[in-house]
Amino acid sequence: MDNSMQQLKDALSDDAVVQIKEATLRGGEYTQPYPIGYDILDNAIKGGVREGDLIIGTGLSGSGKTTFFQNISVNLSNMGHKSIFFSYELLIDNFYAKIKEMGCDSENLKLYTPKQMTSGNLEWIQAKIKEGLEKYNTKFVFIDHIDFLTPKNKIKSSEQKRMVIRDICMELKTLAIKLKVIIFLISHVKKVFGRAIEMQDLTESSGIYQLADIVFVVERYVETVDIGGKKTEVKTKDSSIRFLKNRITGEETKMDFHLEDGIIIPDYPFTPKEKELEIIVEEEEKKNDVGLFGDKS
Repeated sequence: MDNSMQQLKDALSDDAVVQIKEATLRGGEYTQPYPIGYDILDNAIKGGVREGDLIIGTGLSGSGKTTFFQNISVNLSNMGHKSIFFSYELLIDNFYAKIKEMGCDSENLKLYTPKQMTSGNLEWIQAKIKEGLEKYNTKFVFIDHIDFLTPKNKIKSSEQKRMVIRDICMELKTLAIKLKVIIFLISHVKKVFGRAIEMQDLTESSGIYQLADIVFVVERYVETVDIGGKKTEVKTKDSSIRFLKNRITGEETKMDFHLEDGIIIPDYPFTPKEKELEIIVEEEEKKNDVGLFGDKS
């Protein structure tokens, strides 16, 4: 075995009790962040996600959770990072077709997947994560979604399901730390009416939000329209991504966005410089109005 690899293995298995600084590898600095490609979100988590993170994405059906994960995986690929995607809801052909529609360099996409989703068993998932790491160094793991990892035929009650989901999240979190990977996992929410989605709305939520480092919700905006004389709420093309949990800073940041050909386009607020330019333009317009219609006095 290579000398440096042996030294790393020795360091990881060294469990002697020492003063805290001696136990660190970076002397008190945060571990390396990996940006997900959206400044407003990355800034809220000090630059990006980190090895060992378990990130939960949630939202109502059709809100855009899978689309957001696909966009992150493409952003990571563009930055040179490799990912493995477990897509249980979409056939791989349809999943890849959606990726191609986004206009990315699909031939050179650094995104990998099992040829067939032959199991939702956690042992199989773990084996495939390890296989991806060994073959391609796939540091980023996407799983869509948690219900496919639940052995439903063995569940007799809601309480038992809650315990199974908690155990799945615990094993995934432990695996993320052990293998130094970042795991993105989709979880559904209960139906919510007339208010924003909150942490407690995650299905069988307690084990999920306790173990997650980041929880975000994707929400579609709605507008009320008149259809046949009846006021009806319909989904618009505008959406938002909002942090429900952010272990690293606690900031509950929100990013509005819209989709163009499946690509997330953030609707960023004005930067201070842009705001300054907007104010200058408004003042010039006011001066022009005065010049056209006469002096205010």
